[in-house]
Amino acid sequence: MKSHYVIATALYCAAIFWISSQPRPLGVELPPGFGIDKLGHFGVYAGLAGLVSVGIRRSGTRSSERWLFWFPVLFAALYGLSDEFHQVFVPRRTFSLGDLLANTVGGFAAQCFLWYIWWRPRRAAESPAK
Repeated sequence: MKSHYVIATALYCAAIFWISSQPRPLGVELPPGFGIDKLGHFGVYAGLAGLVSVGIRRSGTRSSERWLFWFPVLFAALYGLSDEFHQVFVPRRTFSLGDLLANTVGGFAAQCFLWYIWWRPRRAAESPAK
């Protein structure tokens, strides 16, 4: 990955870490079971996977399409897992399987979106016509 994408990804991860280090993220107290926090997790980790995906693809890495698709999803899922573990040590925060699932699904959805909207049409345009 090019250095500016590595830096952008590190800053994005640092922002997630900082927000999840707060006993009340962004000063907002959400009622238990309220689904809006899952939408937040979904969106934030979709952004993380998208950033990693674009960075890898723009670096010119010669890898299989399968790896290019799944690595950003795995990165987002593992970072989400580490973030959920980190929250065990933050007052008023807990490890949540629901949040971890939302993180992973967000990363997967970003990859599906990017593949369908961006990577698939580019690949079709670059392949020789039969």
